Amino acid sequence: MKNWIAALFAAFLLLPVSGAWAGELGSLGDVKTLTDNAMKDISGGKIDAGFKALQPYVAFSQEEFGEFKAHVAEQMPQVETHMGKNVGYELVEDKELGTSLYRAVYLQKQEKSALVWYFTFYKGADGWTLNDFNFNDHIKDLF
Repeated sequence: MKNWIAALFAAFLLLPVSGAWAGELGSLGDVKTLTDNAMKDISGGKIDAGFKALQPYVAFSQEEFGEFKAHVAEQMPQVETHMGKNVGYELVEDKELGTSLYRAVYLQKQEKSALVWYFTFYKGADGWTLNDFNFNDHIKDLF
């Protein structure tokens, strides 16, 4: 199971960053609300809704974003097969670095284990943009 998650994660890291269509969030409170709502949807099986909320704020192309969403949707049934049914989500860490970076780390909790989701935002001149997000099953790395 770790191989398919690692492959998906590696493929996502190869995506080039481009701010061609990124929107921006006005406050850190908006960022926190966005990530929490997206995780509520994604962990609840509403992948399209969770990704639709994030889409206006990503700093890479719509095509790349759509490909990542399709891969996540394709892999979630395997997550349930290997880790059990979803039992919720939890914010386990959020961290600000200076005034320009923010990262939220969530668990997508399953019956037997969890996925770790990372959301990294950058604050530019006009607001916050989702610079990177990904997930893996390396829960031990949180310690």
